[in-house]
Amino acid sequence: MKIEKDPRSLFAVFSTMAMLVLVPEFSAARVFDFSQEYLSTYIRGTGGLSNLNKDAYGAASGATTTFEDKVEFNFSGEVGVALSVSQVTLRLGVEGLVPKELDGIEGKDGSGVNLLTLRSETLGIVPTVSVEIAVYQDASARFLVGIGIGKASVTVTNTYTLTAAGTAALGGVTDYTEVAKGSAIGGNAFAGIESLFTDNVTFTAEVGYRYYQLNELKHDQSAATIVGNVVAGDRAVNSDGSDRTLNLKGLYAGIGLRFYIGL
Repeated sequence: MKIEKDPRSLFAVFSTMAMLVLVPEFSAARVFDFSQEYLSTYIRGTGGLSNLNKDAYGAASGATTTFEDKVEFNFSGEVGVALSVSQVTLRLGVEGLVPKELDGIEGKDGSGVNLLTLRSETLGIVPTVSVEIAVYQDASARFLVGIGIGKASVTVTNTYTLTAAGTAALGGVTDYTEVAKGSAIGGNAFAGIESLFTDNVTFTAEVGYRYYQLNELKHDQSAATIVGNVVAGDRAVNSDGSDRTLNLKGLYAGIGLRFYIGL
């Protein structure tokens, strides 16, 4: 006897089988709740105002050399892990702090004669520990305030290209690269929000103030510079003999993502 196969019947059978397989999965799907989340990894980035100004090069390029350009913005990126207990979160991360790079800027004398062009780069690597407190929290959103502390290891690289007028005016110096390093303990204070983005991922946004002040830099390599011949380990100084300092303070805003791990 021939059995007729009604397509509608076959569809009903397959639909039933699919429901039997999928419904248990749906019923066991994870429901996000901040009060039940403890461990996450995160990425965040910030951008904001910089007080670095001309600290890295301005006073070290000759007593009469002037620059119009200055560093006005800081940027950063951070990765790490976070542990939450109740409404307190401890974050352990590593942040890369990058003031805006200046390239091809001109140093001129008082008469407007171009003495040199300069590329100036500053990079800070900052292991950080931060504590956040949720002053308001529900299952999928919270408002945070917090503080962080870190040690910034900073490298400044200044690449000088001298003009003929610059070589004549600045003691016969020719093209060179100066690398100087220093470190400082500092931190930041911030306030922000964290909200469920999708499944086990949240979105964060914050505003804050960063404080890092370097009061000493040391040369990392030998070079014949505008301020004289230097060797690795020498203090980096300005043209007047004062210590080179860096002001990395400033307001910032940041955004990020957190990836919660079910335990």
